[in-house]
Amino acid sequence: MAEDVGPQRIKFVSRHSRLLIATVTAIVLFFALPAQWATITRVLVSWNVGVLMFLILVFRLMTSMSAAQLSERYQDEDESAPVILIISIVAAMLSMVSIVAFLAMIEQVSDAEKSLRFVLSAFTVINAWMLIPTMFTMHYADMFYSTAPDARPLHFPDTQAPAFWDFAYFSFTIAAACQTADVSTTSAAVRKVLIVHSVLSFLFNVSILGFAINVTAGLIGNH
Repeated sequence: MAEDVGPQRIKFVSRHSRLLIATVTAIVLFFALPAQWATITRVLVSWNVGVLMFLILVFRLMTSMSAAQLSERYQDEDESAPVILIISIVAAMLSMVSIVAFLAMIEQVSDAEKSLRFVLSAFTVINAWMLIPTMFTMHYADMFYSTAPDARPLHFPDTQAPAFWDFAYFSFTIAAACQTADVSTTSAAVRKVLIVHSVLSFLFNVSILGFAINVTAGLIGNH
């Protein structure tokens, strides 16, 4: 039993190395930023840099992989994937909530700082929205290729071996439109994930709409 711990730990680090790199970078950056900055500002700056780095690393890796390489990567089910997915979702939601506090005192700052706050808030919204479907993209790939060929949970039209962009298409369609388009589901397990993904997408899209309205109202009120 003890002999299996090493390889499993190595496999975990290898699969999630990009997330670990982005997380460590964000933490180091938080402590490296000027101490006179407000804590929430340092948190949001670090969060955005970490998420952006993670997205770049993921897309750079996944887009370079063929369907066969993707299948090999996810042929064994990652038991930690649901936990990491949940943590990422919670972090993204907390970043959205923190924007409310970040913009609450915006009328008391200078015009220059006000503009910077709007820009940082916009970046936070964009990165939080991008993070969720990206994490679900990898989760769908894991669910698909970790099952037997005759029990795949998703059916892509005219595509027996979907690659990264197929899963990204499926995930980002749900994120943008809260529907599955032309990709069909074949198992209850993936439908449960789709329910969570659709509800989260709806909440995020409504939050973004509310953010846009508040920012527009704030900009109009300054003139």
